[in-house]
Amino acid sequence: RALLAEIDRVAQHFSQNNPGYALYANTNVRSLDQQISSWNSNASVITAGESLLASLANESSMPLTAENTKLPEQLKAWLGAHVPNPSPNLAAPGLSAHGQMRAIDFQIEKNGVLIAPADTDKVDSIWRAQGWDAKLKTSIMEAGPAFQGPLVSPDEPWHYTYTTDDKEHSPD
Repeated sequence: RALLAEIDRVAQHFSQNNPGYALYANTNVRSLDQQISSWNSNASVITAGESLLASLANESSMPLTAENTKLPEQLKAWLGAHVPNPSPNLAAPGLSAHGQMRAIDFQIEKNGVLIAPADTDKVDSIWRAQGWDAKLKTSIMEAGPAFQGPLVSPDEPWHYTYTTDDKEHSPD
């Protein structure tokens, strides 16, 4: 309820300051099945996985053989230090803030038609060129401190994380 109330405050401020436009916020939680399906079919995940495998194959200090009895520990350390390049543009299943209902993708509508979608191909041509990133940020900041963002990596000017302390909104 608190999250929906925060979304409403942001949407009201946005509509008042941008007549004729409205915010759309998808508040459906992504199921783990949806997250897995998206992960398994996402091109950036596939590219990052291929890059990881290529980097691992070129790692000369860690023999990838059954005879290497230290391989599990070496692999754990190597993976912990590895920074994917390029990075996937999707959170790993189970780690998605959307799946935990802590992230909201705000989108812009005009007359019920989506004009600024949550689409990485539209960041420069629509979100930045038309100023929707700044207008949304202004409404987020004016509504209160419950949302933080936008997400920087990957660059998603519509993606904000709900960070309010649950104790503040508990029914006791």
